[in-house]
Amino acid sequence: MRRNRACWQFWGWAPAALVTGIMLWPALVAAVPPEPEEGVSPAAVFSLEWARRRQQRDATPGAPFRSNIPWPARVEGDEQRWWANLSAGGEWDTQPVLFPNGIGDVDEIHHDSHEAAGAWFADGGGEVFRSGDLAAGVATTYWGSAHSNIDYDTHYPTLATWFDWHFTERWSLRLNYNFGYAWVDNDAFAMTHFVGPSFFADWGRWGETMLRGDYYNYDFKQFPPDYPTGDQRFEGGYCVTPPPDPPPPFSCAPERFSQGRRRDRSGWGFILAGEHRMDLDWNDTEIRGGYTYEHFIPEGAEYHNQAHEIWLGATTALPFGFLLDGNVTFLYQGARNETSVPQPRDFVPNRVYKLRGYRRHDRIWRIYTAIGRPIARNISASVEYGFEHHDSNLEPHDYDRHRIGGYLTVHFGRGGA
Repeated sequence: MRRNRACWQFWGWAPAALVTGIMLWPALVAAVPPEPEEGVSPAAVFSLEWARRRQQRDATPGAPFRSNIPWPARVEGDEQRWWANLSAGGEWDTQPVLFPNGIGDVDEIHHDSHEAAGAWFADGGGEVFRSGDLAAGVATTYWGSAHSNIDYDTHYPTLATWFDWHFTERWSLRLNYNFGYAWVDNDAFAMTHFVGPSFFADWGRWGETMLRGDYYNYDFKQFPPDYPTGDQRFEGGYCVTPPPDPPPPFSCAPERFSQGRRRDRSGWGFILAGEHRMDLDWNDTEIRGGYTYEHFIPEGAEYHNQAHEIWLGATTALPFGFLLDGNVTFLYQGARNETSVPQPRDFVPNRVYKLRGYRRHDRIWRIYTAIGRPIARNISASVEYGFEHHDSNLEPHDYDRHRIGGYLTVHFGRGGA
């Protein structure tokens, strides 16, 4: 039944995304893209890298709290790289989720709310030092959103620093540190730290490979609420007060049970990841793929989990100066402990709810596509669509999500992101 519903929802929203693209197509085609410099491909003039970062804020572990740092590159002489990008637009989201990267709390999922939002993304940075085989720099990133109905206006600034060593002609090592802080509706939400090494290899015509490991720490400033507990029982078995008419619309947790402590997401973890990119000698096409392993150990038992993610993607040129980009991602996540969140069917107003010993297991498919085009010097436009299918044995985390948006991006730089 649910698979059929997901299929119908996908094929219901896909035409909507297509229609939006068709409506914007004439305006984008009418704009004359800037002529690339001699010997520079259109894909080098305009990239959908920023579009992918917007999608990764909900997919890649830790993405909202990490600054973007471009892969190492040799630059002639001691010329230092720098970049500055600003992207803004509007989105329509059927399933807003505040923190969806594996540890989104059940109270942060707005089922079927169909929310309009403004969204923006800015990043900038550059090398502050470059000499021979050594380079160092700083980077900053800022995610922001403003929603029409729900109280999920967000601000995610980050600051990072890194050090690169090109120890051979084709191999590089990097050490980076990243600090992030998040606000939700002007209230402090989380503080994060990432630190770790990365290895980069250039295989010539066979592409480039990145291997990285990160240690990270989450310090959440907001905590899930505690339910009333069943430590005190009233006449008739009611756990809060003698029942009003109608009874209160909530259940009570088992005796001496703290939902807030069980669902505390502050903690530490590590990520091991690999990615490979390769340019094809056809139509300015790039293919890429990767694998990510994450293990997270929070202070509360609820979100102690490990995750495996694999993904494939490609970018290719289209007629009239357009670029098409797409990613397909599969993520499996398994909890180490029994969940403290009851199934909806176990809620009985003003009664103690039951816990059935489930360990949460999620299988998440994400499909993302974007089409974009430069419309003026240093300015590009894109239309993007994403579909997520969350298959979970814990019903509040079992849902489908569609998001469609249009964005304008201004980008500057020299040899940067």
